[in-house]
Amino acid sequence: MALAAVPASAQQRDASLPRLSPSASVSQSFGVTTVSVTYGRPSIKGRPVFAGDGSLAPLGQVWRAGADEASTVTFTTPVRVEGKTLGAGTYGLFAVPGASVWTVAFNAVPNQWGAFTYDLSKDVLRVDVIPTPSPASVEQFQVTFEAATDTSTTLILAWDGLRVPVRLSADTYSLLEAQGDLAADTTDWRVPFRYANWALAQNRLLDAGQRWAVRALALDANFSTLRLAALYAAARADYTTALRLGQDALALGRTLPTPPQGLADFERRVQAWHPQR
Repeated sequence: MALAAVPASAQQRDASLPRLSPSASVSQSFGVTTVSVTYGRPSIKGRPVFAGDGSLAPLGQVWRAGADEASTVTFTTPVRVEGKTLGAGTYGLFAVPGASVWTVAFNAVPNQWGAFTYDLSKDVLRVDVIPTPSPASVEQFQVTFEAATDTSTTLILAWDGLRVPVRLSADTYSLLEAQGDLAADTTDWRVPFRYANWALAQNRLLDAGQRWAVRALALDANFSTLRLAALYAAARADYTTALRLGQDALALGRTLPTPPQGLADFERRVQAWHPQR
């Protein structure tokens, strides 16, 4: 795993020379959150792994969750780990293997060699998780992600015959609304338009989407922004406004050298908004 500690200045994952335990990194995005783990990948090579003293990751002792430098994990937004809140940032990732329950720790000191200087008081968060058997033995330690959705994913630590799942989640839609409001403070109509278009297509954050659509229209009253504003009005059953904006969009679209994509389909939608229909 490592013969001796090295000076702090050398505690970077330098790839200029081969390592017995290759460095690796893995990332997973879910919603607007990205999780990235950097770690070393030790191999078993016939040695005991999760056992007593002398094993690669002794039961009851803090382990660097990898090899060489301590593993690190970075969250781009605040998250919940097993339901507990953890702020955005980079942390040292450590684990304490147990016979039936593991403790996974997120330490405020990400750059350290192994667990030789690990300080329990610097742990920002600790969670207990239950390991599960692996379908097949994993020779080289591996970190993966599974079951990513808009709001959650699961971090998996896999080695030997065990998989250790750590559930991660985030308030994706609250984060997205705040991100969209901040991004809409621009002179480029395409930025709020993109957020507003997403909200309408996903049928989420429609109040925020309405704000973004209004902002995009104010920045540039083109076919796309007029069409989107009309669709938002129709979604609110305000067909008078939808019809007015839709007709403006069609009038503008028909003057363009190249007809906008979806012009004919939008024309049919506008016709359906007429009161007599």
